[in-house]
Amino acid sequence: PYQRAGRAHSTTARPGTRLRRRSTRLHSWSERSLNLEPVVGVEGDMTERTLVRNARVLTCRGALDEVPVDGDVLIEGTRIAAVRPGRIDVDEAAVRVIDVGGATVVPGLGDAHTHISWPLDFVFDHAAVAAAPPAEHALDVAAVTRTFLESGYTTIVGAGATQPRDDLLAHEAIESGLIPGPRL
Repeated sequence: PYQRAGRAHSTTARPGTRLRRRSTRLHSWSERSLNLEPVVGVEGDMTERTLVRNARVLTCRGALDEVPVDGDVLIEGTRIAAVRPGRIDVDEAAVRVIDVGGATVVPGLGDAHTHISWPLDFVFDHAAVAAAPPAEHALDVAAVTRTFLESGYTTIVGAGATQPRDDLLAHEAIESGLIPGPRL
């Protein structure tokens, strides 16, 4: 009954946007798949730096005529530090470099009306979902949050749940790294 997203979506955000670690699987680059690791910097301090190299960057700043440009994205810690056309001049030995080979990088999607407590195979039987055993229901919620993230959503807003505290428990599990999911 659990389906995974069939497409890999690349995501990023505008400079200053906070990123969080999600999953260590790297089958496409996105905020969930950047396995940010400490790298010793020039001064010897431990910082997390990742350079997304050779991207087609689409910032989605609102210009109707915007087209993707060849560029790089620099992530320092959990924040986008720079998004620039062309190459960002950094010491590549001091950063983790992910060459996305011309993949398009866009801001993450957001959905302001979601129901994470509806299983992926939901057929509008609210009573059955509400009566599902809590352990099985928790697995359904985890599958839904993962599917949102794998589909390119980096922020979702709960609009009602079929079992008490679904959104709160999922939020806590995502924040603690227990399950993958977008900001909730």
